[in-house]
Amino acid sequence: MRRAHRLVLVSALLSLGTARADPFGPCADGPPGAGCRVVRVPEDRTVAAGRWLDLYVVRLPAQDPQPETEPVFYLAGGPGEAASEMAADLPEPLAVLRRRHDLVFVDQRGTGRSHPLSCPGSELSLADVRACRATLETTADLRRYTTWDAVEDLDAVRQAMGYRAINLVGASYGTEVAQAYLRRHADHVRAAVLIGALPLVPDPLLFDGRDAQRALHLLLQDCAVDAACAAAFPNLAAETDELFHRLREKPVRVTVDESQEIVLDLETFAGTLRTRLYSAKAQSRVPLALHQAYAGNYLPMARAAVTIGSRQNRNASQGMFLSVLCSETAPFLDPAAVERLGEGTFFGAARTLAWLRACREWPPADLPPDATSPIRATVPVLILSGRLDPVTPPYWGEQVAAFLPNARLVIFAASSHFPDGPCAAALTAQFLEKSSTAGLDVRCAEMETRPPFVLMP
Repeated sequence: MRRAHRLVLVSALLSLGTARADPFGPCADGPPGAGCRVVRVPEDRTVAAGRWLDLYVVRLPAQDPQPETEPVFYLAGGPGEAASEMAADLPEPLAVLRRRHDLVFVDQRGTGRSHPLSCPGSELSLADVRACRATLETTADLRRYTTWDAVEDLDAVRQAMGYRAINLVGASYGTEVAQAYLRRHADHVRAAVLIGALPLVPDPLLFDGRDAQRALHLLLQDCAVDAACAAAFPNLAAETDELFHRLREKPVRVTVDESQEIVLDLETFAGTLRTRLYSAKAQSRVPLALHQAYAGNYLPMARAAVTIGSRQNRNASQGMFLSVLCSETAPFLDPAAVERLGEGTFFGAARTLAWLRACREWPPADLPPDATSPIRATVPVLILSGRLDPVTPPYWGEQVAAFLPNARLVIFAASSHFPDGPCAAALTAQFLEKSSTAGLDVRCAEMETRPPFVLMP
């Protein structure tokens, strides 16, 4: 009887917290036409009293004066990216959807302006991780920043905004959030679009090196069959192998500008290369950069390493990333298996192994018993995967689709991590208009061609 009374009290408090949420108003620094608000949620839903979090929400109203009833909720990647940042620079699929749908961006707890868990330093350094934990634990229960906490937050926002049902668009890690929401609240989802889908299981991190190696292999293969690229770089595959061998044996020091010098070892070089493979446009410059490095000019890759590192440090929420990783992935991975599966790949297993060591310093959360089970739902789902993707290649999308009877996987022949452009936009709009994959003409995705390779500096 006491437990029943306690649950009623907790439920009442949650409803009160949602009811007190601020209404939408002008954004302090948001995109034109946007409205902003906060929705209050408890940090820990298992207790009757405790810390409350303000979730930052941005809404871009539909451009049509008579929009569709159900909005589109965008779920960001990472883990650690802030969804609200996407509102300022919409990719084409979201821009097209705005014609008929309100777009809603919720900064997931621990990111952006929703009680961010940010620290200086690197999540790969044990000293930085310990210092980060010590700092953040003064204002956060680090066990309460998981995907499963986030989906309850998302539903609280839905309720606070008065929507009976919503559409979901998730990218990368956001596809995992979308799947978790489908497991808990499928009755409130009209349809979902998953871009660069990953199954809600720890397996993909095991194959981090293999997936990146696959993308590099496709790039080298495509260059070899492109007449201009093959003529400019006739020995690119052999040069790339030799380049990795050199850096493994001896890192190089590169002066980026008058005030900055960096050391390019194999790990830094491989990490930079992997990030450049995320975009088909960026991939078009990779053959030239590899050839230049082989010839002794490491400056283009060094500059890219500095730019990428600066961007990642600025946007990432390390604490939230670790709270997700160390609860939902690390406990299920065997370091020996990670190391074995990384052998023979340019990317290797060093980063993943460093994360596993960092997770020994981070408090894990208790997950629901079904946390790593496949998501099964009858909601219509469109999955967009890029053939060239180094992190969420199409076979992960196939695993997601296998358990969703109303899902369809579309593979974009010349896209990487985020299929964008007119074809992706048109397919997404057609799908959401009907809430069905029936009759979708996907030939535009199958006929995609790579951006032309850049052959000269």
